[in-house]
Amino acid sequence: DRSLFTDDDLAAMRICYAHFIAVLARKANLRQRVAATAAVYFKRFYTRHCYKDHDPRLIAPVALYLAAKTEEHTIPAKSIISHINQNYKADHPYPYTVAHLYDTEFLLIAALEFDLIVYHPYRPLLQYLAPNP
Repeated sequence: DRSLFTDDDLAAMRICYAHFIAVLARKANLRQRVAATAAVYFKRFYTRHCYKDHDPRLIAPVALYLAAKTEEHTIPAKSIISHINQNYKADHPYPYTVAHLYDTEFLLIAALEFDLIVYHPYRPLLQYLAPNP
């Protein structure tokens, strides 16, 4: 990717797709923790793979789907695809289906080397910010 994109371009794409994941999670009524886990999965995937080899428009929803399963807040894959289709115009539909989502899920899990645990600072941060008794 470094031959195609500058470091600023890569950072901008990560931010853009993290926002895409957050918006999709909000539309699907998923918790913030699920969206944060999906963003981590997305970033981990693209530290090992190139953007030109794997379409981020597919990897981002797959990361969200996998994160929802990991965080025990599952959502049907069909629901994720329908939420994405709401953002696309009729003349340019979303090119992927539920079958693509299922197939790519295994690619993502393998790319993450089956390490699906993500430690978020939410609980310790809330405990730290809580008023002392």
